[in-house]
Amino acid sequence: MAPLRLNNSSMRRLYFVPLPATGYSIEHAGVARELPESKLPGPGAKTIAIRTLYELHRALDRTYRLIVSLPTVPLVAFEHGTADLPRTTEAERLVVMRVGQEIFRKALMDYWSGTCPLTGITDPALLRASHIVPWAECETDSLRLDVYNGYLLSSLWDAAFDAGLITFSGEGKPIAAPALGASAFRALRLDESPVVKGITNVHELMLLRHNTLPTKNCQFACDAWERLLHLNPVTIFHV
Repeated sequence: MAPLRLNNSSMRRLYFVPLPATGYSIEHAGVARELPESKLPGPGAKTIAIRTLYELHRALDRTYRLIVSLPTVPLVAFEHGTADLPRTTEAERLVVMRVGQEIFRKALMDYWSGTCPLTGITDPALLRASHIVPWAECETDSLRLDVYNGYLLSSLWDAAFDAGLITFSGEGKPIAAPALGASAFRALRLDESPVVKGITNVHELMLLRHNTLPTKNCQFACDAWERLLHLNPVTIFHV
């Protein structure tokens, strides 16, 4: 079968190769890492089981969302969209930043399937593109536009995260700062132990940096660098 791909030279090829019975093989390594574990044999980076048309539809939808949001697609879109924009004045640089933030938001909407992973909210007007390492703290546009450097959060969760009143563990569990008020604790339903599913090692690395920023609450930073030393860089960084 011909590769399923978009007309963008920065993208790796993505194959859905029909195999006997229910297996479909995926060649795109970035997409393969995001899909559920599978022990099915196959020629690609990962082979997944497809038993029904509904499962096929979901797999294709998820694959498309990943291929248009994973690095370096947002960065390429930003570079193309801002190549001719001036950056001399503060106002001009602000226009460039807004273009980048809109591209970043679209990438997060695709990656998280338009849903806040903590609340299930899907109304776009109530969702925020939450940078983990803030835009101003990023050294490169690559980091600013990296979909792994963000969460798609509802407005209340975004405000609490940005203020340093909550952070997340490597397993995606929210951690409340002592400064978080009781009413906010209840409004966030932290007593129900919500979890952000799909946290990757790259997200965790971003969180470690987020938690050590001087603009965030210092109680999150106490063991961040000690934890960082125990992470295997080979499993953290993506290409």
